[in-house]
Amino acid sequence: MVRMRHLPIVIPYIIFLALLGCSKPNAVKQDWLNHTPCAPPCWSNIEPGVTTGDQVDEMLKQNSLVDANSITTGKVGSILTGISWSFLEGGWEGRTGYMTEDPEKKLTYLHLDTPDLCLKEIISAYGEPSSLNLPVYQKTGRVDLIWEKDSFIYITDLNGPGEEIKPDTCGGMIVQVAKGTMPADITVGPPADSDLVPWHGYGKY
Repeated sequence: MVRMRHLPIVIPYIIFLALLGCSKPNAVKQDWLNHTPCAPPCWSNIEPGVTTGDQVDEMLKQNSLVDANSITTGKVGSILTGISWSFLEGGWEGRTGYMTEDPEKKLTYLHLDTPDLCLKEIISAYGEPSSLNLPVYQKTGRVDLIWEKDSFIYITDLNGPGEEIKPDTCGGMIVQVAKGTMPADITVGPPADSDLVPWHGYGKY
């Protein structure tokens, strides 16, 4: 039995343990940052250009980080078949898909919605990006940062066009594509080479 005189000591300790439990690292995020079990453009052994639509459904169902009841498949526009799912923690969601007329159903992209992922964490794990889509940044305030050698792009929104890009720029999504192809937001198509400027660090462009 806990005596009343010990309560001032015991209660803060209980609160500390509760907070510790709440702050458990997001396993999906940690796996992606640590290249576990594979590095981009692969995630959890699912890789655009390699994995097929038939394979990915079963792979997602067997993944302990994925909510199996959230997995859905359906048409995305007129030419794509998409597969989407939610993760059990962290608020992350995933999307992938293939060209509907492709007999092999090879995945062409892999999107990860990353509400708690920050730019400084990506750079710490993968190094600095190779380039930035300048017109999109200057006109819309959206940041499209490309890691060409890793075949992924980080897309997030700032407060407005031309805003400063900071280490704690967070949220947005990761778009991964097949090796050797330009990372791009599947909804807008790949940026023209003339749109890209070299990354020169945090700040304004």
